[in-house]
Amino acid sequence: MDRVRVLAFMAAFLLVTSLAAPAGARFIGTAVAFDRHFGDTIDINVNPVVAGLSDTAFGMAGLNMGVTWGVDVDLGTMAGYPYGYGGLGAVTTGGLGCSVGLSMDEAHGSGFNGAEFGIPLAEQGVTTTHFGQVWSAQNQLDNTNAILPFAGFPVM
Repeated sequence: MDRVRVLAFMAAFLLVTSLAAPAGARFIGTAVAFDRHFGDTIDINVNPVVAGLSDTAFGMAGLNMGVTWGVDVDLGTMAGYPYGYGGLGAVTTGGLGCSVGLSMDEAHGSGFNGAEFGIPLAEQGVTTTHFGQVWSAQNQLDNTNAILPFAGFPVM
């Protein structure tokens, strides 16, 4: 008989508490937030190499390459008992994203001037290449679960 009395008392307490507090005025529960970025950049730099013969000829080459990657996690969850709604609930929201980037700068060239040796020829050519691209994806997560035991209560 005591078990029935305790259950009846708990039900009456929850009902009175739900009716006495305005909607959304109180909350008993917990919330957890997780916001983190994992990522790094890797740079490969080949310094310009210049080789020359006095004022007659030169050759040069240089390369700079970078790779960037990242994973972003932003999740928040909350669970508990909102008095004014008369039920239990859990809400999870957040975003998950990832990205990969690649960049490259490259230069090479050569030149010749034959005037020192009496050769009437002077040529020079330098070529450069530039590349930059980022690939990314972003996903949104929204999930709400609620148990509302009393149908007459306002629900948002």
